[in-house]
Formats: sequence, C-alpha cells, structure tokens
Amino acid sequence: CLEDAVSVGAVNGLGEIEDYSNVGQDLTFLAPVNLPAPTLPEFESELVNNHPFTGSSAAAPVVAAMMAIGRQIKPDSTVDELVELGKATGKSIDDYLIKDLRLVDFFAFSQALSTGFETTTTTPTPTPTPTETPTTTQRPVESPEKIFELLKVEKVWEAGFLGTGSVVAVFDRDGFATAHPAFEGKILEEVCFGDPSTDSYCSNGKEVEVGSGVALNHPGAAHGTLTAGV
Repeated sequence: CLEDAVSVGAVNGLGEIEDYSNVGQDLTFLAPVNLPAPTLPEFESELVNNHPFTGSSAAAPVVAAMMAIGRQIKPDSTVDELVELGKATGKSIDDYLIKDLRLVDFFAFSQALSTGFETTTTTPTPTPTPTETPTTTQRPVESPEKIFELLKVEKVWEAGFLGTGSVVAVFDRDGFATAHPAFEGKILEEVCFGDPSTDSYCSNGKEVEVGSGVALNHPGAAHGTLTAGV
C-alpha cells in the first residue's frame, strides 16, 4: 500500500516548518498552509471546534492537487516521475536536523512537465541561528493570497491546469466538513468506516456506510474540519 505513497509536511506563508508537521529523511514534500479559520456562523453546528488550517493534515490536499495537475498535463506519468519532478522544481528548505526538504512550486512543476524542461533547483535556505535570549513571538497567520503566492498556483490556474480528470479521496479519522461551502458541488461520494464493537460513528451502526452526509464530522470530532477550504 506504500508503493505510490507521498508523505507531506507543512510550512507557513513565511516558509517556516509548522509545529504540527511531519519531518523526516523520507519526507516527500512540504506544502504551505496556515490560514485563518473561516467565519461562518451559519455552519457552526458542522464546524465544531473550528481552528486555523495548519499542519500536515491541511498540507496533504495541497500536494494531492499538485499531483492531479501533473496527471492532467501528462496523463501517462507515474507517481515516481511526478515526485522526482516535484522535488527538482521545489524550493530547498532546511530543518534543524533534516536538510534539503522540498517545498512544492506549482508553477515551476507545471512548466517543467508541460515543456519537458527540468528547471534548476533553488539553493537551500540557510538554517536560522537560534537566539539565546527567549523572545515572545506571535504565531504568523497569513492570508490565502500569501499562500497562493508561495505556491505560484494562480499562474497554473491561468494556464488552464486545474487537475481536471482526477478524483481525490480524503481520509480523516474524525470525519470531514462536508457542509463547508468550499466543497459545494465537488463531493462525489461519501463513505463512513466505523467500528461497531465500540461506538461507531456510522449512523447505521455498521462497519461501512455509503451515502450523502455519512462522512460529516460529529460533535467532538473536529479534525476533519482542518482540511476545509484548502
């Protein structure tokens, strides 16, 4: 099951690795996420415990979108080929321990794939020297425009690359904010997997349930909300 798996970490709009991010030698990509949570009072019952979008769970759909764009541009590409090109066109970022992690660049990736020309990778970002004197810093929260600028995704959209032809499956332990307006008209099917031996989240009380509304996150199970709007 790991043959075509892609591991994802997260950075904020400043290119800094997020607290809730995967980091390791085998990390495939970093993607930028750290957006303010939407203010949607009419959806408060569905968006329980709403938090800013951050961490690997929010970054994963960003990389899924890049892979879908790659498949649209070159349908016969393998996952390995898209991964290698994504790394070659990505920005190099150093963690304190792991060096040369790759931040995705949608525009460089799509240009290289559509023209057959592999762009030169950027030089690694110097690792900042920790300050010895403790300082109080406010967690940066960027606008969508900041994230789009870092991804260069708007240039890709303008070129007509929207990931057409691909279907992305989102798995989340606690459910998914299916009522979020960002997903209106975009959800093809919902499936719930539960454990009837405990307290299954599936409304039919069984291991599997398919149908509209079955993937909605339940009160107290808000992690799925984090991917809304990515």
